[in-house]
Amino acid sequence: MENEAYQSELEFYKLKSKADSLMNNNEESPALELYTTLDSITNGKNYTRMALEVLEVRKASNNSYSKLSDKLDKRGRAIRQLLINKSELNDSLHSIKVNLGVLQHEYDSILVLNSHVCQKMNELNDSINANAIKPMDALAIVTTDSVDIRYIGEVKQGKAQGFGYAIFDKKGFYEGYWNKNLRNGNGKYTWQNGDFYEGKYFNGLRNGFGTYHFSSGEQYIGQWQNDLRHGHGVLLAKNGKVLFKGEWIDNEPHK
Repeated sequence: MENEAYQSELEFYKLKSKADSLMNNNEESPALELYTTLDSITNGKNYTRMALEVLEVRKASNNSYSKLSDKLDKRGRAIRQLLINKSELNDSLHSIKVNLGVLQHEYDSILVLNSHVCQKMNELNDSINANAIKPMDALAIVTTDSVDIRYIGEVKQGKAQGFGYAIFDKKGFYEGYWNKNLRNGNGKYTWQNGDFYEGKYFNGLRNGFGTYHFSSGEQYIGQWQNDLRHGHGVLLAKNGKVLFKGEWIDNEPHK
């Protein structure tokens, strides 16, 4: 009897995991059908109600991500303009130094101009530091599976390298570390439905230790491999109750 109860509970959470996966992939109709099945098993309406709440949040999030995208665009343009201005000031300073050797009779006026340029450069640097703006660049990245990424952050040799921010197909937002246009290291990814993941990435996928926060309040804390729950992990209910603790293989709990 204990084994049958365990199997029933395991099948229940497999069904719950499949419904959550469908919802995360925006396959809303089949997900709602599974949530309805879960409610029939538990003799309640909580899963269907939470799913409908997630859909409402998802609709509201579309406007928020559009606004965030516009802000990132404006920030990128402002940063690029600051870098252009600084480059122009550096070019002006170089020209002054060259002319100084030829136009000795204008030596005094050149010193005055040089002082003025240095002052402007210091003001520009102070402005950059005051606003906590670091030299960044914007990139448009298309992954091998045709996902459009709008990125702003540190760039090296034309690729995202270091810390940066990105919007994935206007459906999710990532902030964290990159290596050669791939998420790599610590990062946080937020979905439109309010779910978010914080933890390790490697070659663009969740790998290593991380925590997945469901918008419904549940959490998975543990190991990941190639974007799937794999290794030791704990699934917690909204109230903190342990729903499952043990080994996971390819996103499925195992005894």
